Amino acid sequence: MEVNHRIKSFEQAMEEVEAIRRQDAAKATLGKVPCNGCTLCCLGDAIRILPQDDASQYKTVPHEHFSNQLMLDHKTNGECIYLEGEGCGIHGRKPTMCAEMDCRRIAKMVKKKDLKRYNVPLRVWNKGRSLSCR
Repeated sequence: MEVNHRIKSFEQAMEEVEAIRRQDAAKATLGKVPCNGCTLCCLGDAIRILPQDDASQYKTVPHEHFSNQLMLDHKTNGECIYLEGEGCGIHGRKPTMCAEMDCRRIAKMVKKKDLKRYNVPLRVWNKGRSLSCR
């Protein structure tokens, strides 16, 4: 029972993040993400395939936090299945969540104390903070 409560709370938390993401995307953008070869967001991620994405175009697995939903698959080392030596192997056709990913926005939206709650890796949050401070 407690496990189900925690899962439901996590799903609710992720839905809150999704709602904030949509609101933020609708507002003025921070500009092009200065990734410059950074792939931190491609490690241990949980990129959900959204309704507007064609799931048949990707290697997917059941999402670990959302029942009846899919996420991009991963290599055994935790990297996104599409991460290659030079970066994203599907950059031109990446899923919506990848296209909208901006570590600066995450650092702005999520407080450090809430990283675990929202399943945000500290390394991504730290990178977003460092880029936001420039």
